Amino acid sequence: MPRSQLAPLLLAVTLAGPLAACDETSLLLRLATYPALNSEAQIVAAIDGVELIFDARGGFAAVTAAGQTFGPLVAENRDGDAEPELVFGWPRGDATTLPSFLLLPETIATDQQLRLACYGLRGDAVAAIGGLATIGFTAGEQGERDVPFNLLPARRPPRVVQTIPAAGDVAVPSALQGLQVAFSRPVQQAELAAQLRVSCQGAAAAEVAGSWTVERVELAELGFTSARTVATFAPADGVALAAGSCRIEVSPEVRDEGGTPLDQDASSDAADGFVAAFTVQATASCTADGDCNPDGGQRFVCEPTSGRCRPAAACRALSCADGYVCQLAAGEPSAAHCLLDCRLAGACAPGASCAAETGLCQPD
Repeated sequence: MPRSQLAPLLLAVTLAGPLAACDETSLLLRLATYPALNSEAQIVAAIDGVELIFDARGGFAAVTAAGQTFGPLVAENRDGDAEPELVFGWPRGDATTLPSFLLLPETIATDQQLRLACYGLRGDAVAAIGGLATIGFTAGEQGERDVPFNLLPARRPPRVVQTIPAAGDVAVPSALQGLQVAFSRPVQQAELAAQLRVSCQGAAAAEVAGSWTVERVELAELGFTSARTVATFAPADGVALAAGSCRIEVSPEVRDEGGTPLDQDASSDAADGFVAAFTVQATASCTADGDCNPDGGQRFVCEPTSGRCRPAAACRALSCADGYVCQLAAGEPSAAHCLLDCRLAGACAPGASCAAETGLCQPD
């Protein structure tokens, strides 16, 4: 892409109310939340301000050095390449709603496209993230775009982000070992085993005897360092899942380390427990992987020495919550994690880009 001719680029206006009529070429950017993850009020309460970063491949023609100013925009090199980006900061002050931004180009280049990253800041830390892979102006038009903008998982109440077996699975082997529940952030572990339950209908509804192993897992999500709690269930020796309807239940009493309760749906004020229901097919024991996949799939593998089935080291064994996508854990061939979809988040940490095909952040 040639160097953008849009700089000196934009007159940025923060709008607290309805947009006044604008007869010239413009682009209105509205910060848009995903209600199931977080409300606008939650985001506003969690940030001190918003920072917009505009990037043009090849750089901006009028920008020759970091530190230059163009109206409210400042040239800064944020991604470590040879060309500075243009940065605009909005302090929240007493605002109770998220702003919109009206962009007015001084020089129109209808074929130029920019990348927008948007960060909600709390002090020097990033609390919310969003953006658009491409934005641009069309001469003579007053364009409008919604910019995905949501809190990072560490800033939201905890929620279940993945289960094994997948919710709605209809071909789970009764010899399955290693049922799993993963939360979006660390939760209190002392009482967690008592707040989790595996049960099967069989002849009568009954809790499956066994034990939970709880661990804290460190990972990278949207390019930021993150942590979460993962709980794994092992049926007791000689115990198998009963053929028929089974379920993993998570009590609404689960709390994160700061005491915030489970919030599976931010659009509802009701207490949020969680249930993943699945259907079990009888498999007394296994000697080969095919015994663990009565539907002919490849989600489970056999451990011949124990005769038990375990989840395969692949995303096909997982059920990710709405808004999450699966990634095999780097350096952990036996693990996979559900991570926030960067296509929903709108952006990644500086130095990373969102892959449109997978929804995962990749280094630039």
